[in-house]
Amino acid sequence: MTSESAPYARANWDDLPNNPKAPRQPGYEHPWPTDDATDVASRDFDGPLGFQHLSVVLLRLGPGQSGTHHRHASAEELHFLLEGRCQVMVEDEVFEARKFDAVLVPPESNRSLHNNSDEDAWWLVVAAPPDEFRPEGFASYLAANGYPENTKLVAVSESRFEIVT
Repeated sequence: MTSESAPYARANWDDLPNNPKAPRQPGYEHPWPTDDATDVASRDFDGPLGFQHLSVVLLRLGPGQSGTHHRHASAEELHFLLEGRCQVMVEDEVFEARKFDAVLVPPESNRSLHNNSDEDAWWLVVAAPPDEFRPEGFASYLAANGYPENTKLVAVSESRFEIVT
């Protein structure tokens, strides 16, 4: 967390809430064998650290879990595997990532992760520019992923969004 008296900001995974999981867009077809996201946790460090020009998320995928196949309107993403093994899909290409692999994905390319191992996979995801990860810019992410025009995500609890058109 930021400190008024210190020239730095500090945050810890254990002190941050899980990011809510957004519902899938109409017609979404998941490319991986599992899509329940019951053992997936992602926590956003942007706000607690006060980032202005990039977005930083720490992501834990439990064994057998996968994330949404998606793209971005303007943000390129660096996925850095801190621990474990994982499959990565960029467009239609699937490859195995191992500890300390870095994968840079341009905004227009669809991407997703699938943990096909028996241990947790920990990813550091860094993206820039951060505009579409903030409430005022989230509409551009929705449009890039095929949500109907004028779609909004409304938080109905700390851990769940609903689509409103």
